[in-house]
Amino acid sequence: MSILQQIKYHKSVAQLLALISISVPLLALNFGGNAIASTSVQKGSCPKNIGGRLINYFETKNFKIYICDKKQGYFYTGIDKISGKRTAPLPAETEEGTGYVVKSGNITYIVNGASLDIFRGKKLLQQDRVIKSI
Repeated sequence: MSILQQIKYHKSVAQLLALISISVPLLALNFGGNAIASTSVQKGSCPKNIGGRLINYFETKNFKIYICDKKQGYFYTGIDKISGKRTAPLPAETEEGTGYVVKSGNITYIVNGASLDIFRGKKLLQQDRVIKSI
């Protein structure tokens, strides 16, 4: 299978999972891991220093990702599990069939129930499988 075919296949799977994730944001989904939601995430709250109401939470091997609803709209915050470094809350848009799309300069984050994809321009920099989604 060519790289282009692989991208199209993964995108179609990701689109299906994104629809599930966005349509049922508070349902705990397990995509291959032994997922147990943490108490603070189950309560529907975003971390205190981020604020807002939790819309969705994703976890990968490397990151914890919060989608929070604030008065100005949805915001994405990614937290590196090892270093604890985080993105500033970034405006997030929902795209049907894709998931949450966040643009910061020429970096784009796309997160859904299947994966977190990080692009610079059109180049995929990193792809992490989602192991927990609430």
